[in-house]
Amino acid sequence: MGDCCSGASLPTQDAVLDEVCLAETQLVNADVKDDAGSGEAKDVIVPSLLDQTLLKCTEEAPSAAAEAAPAVPAASPSSAEKPFQDTTYHDIIGSRPEFVQATIPGIMKRRPSSENITMQDYTEKHKNLFEKVLELEKPDDWIFNKEDNGVRIYTKAVAGCRLLYFKGYSEFHCEKGIAGIMQKMFKTEDRPKWDDMCLEAITPQSFPPFYKYAYVRLKSPAAIISDRDLCTLGRSRFEPDGSITIAIQAAQHPDHPERSDHVRIEFVEGGYVIRQKAPKDFGITWTGCVDPKGWLPTWVANLAVTKQAMSLAKFKAFMNTQQ
Repeated sequence: MGDCCSGASLPTQDAVLDEVCLAETQLVNADVKDDAGSGEAKDVIVPSLLDQTLLKCTEEAPSAAAEAAPAVPAASPSSAEKPFQDTTYHDIIGSRPEFVQATIPGIMKRRPSSENITMQDYTEKHKNLFEKVLELEKPDDWIFNKEDNGVRIYTKAVAGCRLLYFKGYSEFHCEKGIAGIMQKMFKTEDRPKWDDMCLEAITPQSFPPFYKYAYVRLKSPAAIISDRDLCTLGRSRFEPDGSITIAIQAAQHPDHPERSDHVRIEFVEGGYVIRQKAPKDFGITWTGCVDPKGWLPTWVANLAVTKQAMSLAKFKAFMNTQQ
């Protein structure tokens, strides 16, 4: 701010000259105790009023160059460098309105961990979920099962879990880039269009870029088996190498409590990893563990585990129609 706004005034030239007439550095004896407390009198140099006045002039008076130069506004907080997650989200999605997910408040209170926080800090809070998905993406201990409709399917046993884990990998082409894939992947309501086993798909609540709930009802493959439903909570994180990790976990939502005519599936852990191979080409891994619950024996559930991975083939076929 300029001096006219600060309320301060500069010494006049006459005032400075008056001080010159009065001033010289004053040598005074001051009765000052030394550090040891001897109480010896010491000579202390006391700046004269002139020195103080000239110093004031130097500090307050703008130089000619400063007066001539245009004022440079101070950087506002909004212009400061943003954290990696927030900047990347803005560059890929946030700055392109056609790809921004809608906020859906729903009836449930917003998750407190997503309030008054940067995306960087939010993803750090849930770091363990993303790291688990990246661990599952690694080739360690996976057994190749088959390749079907362009999806390579793997399974593996994990200590402490009676159910097999699944992993599907396929390569995608998307003219709209990674933002286009994210847009379709997060649009739960589209699932009945690409999954013939899906009876209903709803987004009960969504607060992008932090989290999104999804509720899905699935048709039973046999009359003696009950229909299934599941409610999940998904979060995404941008990785330094340009990939995106989507972590998914089982959740509860008051809009969709468990139904007596359905069996609630539990999504134990897992998610997606999207890796860019070329500007419009991507490798997508879909991995995790799903407990179908109900009376199904473990061996039956494990026989059907590859079908989880095959949902990636259905999604790929749908994406190909959307180019």
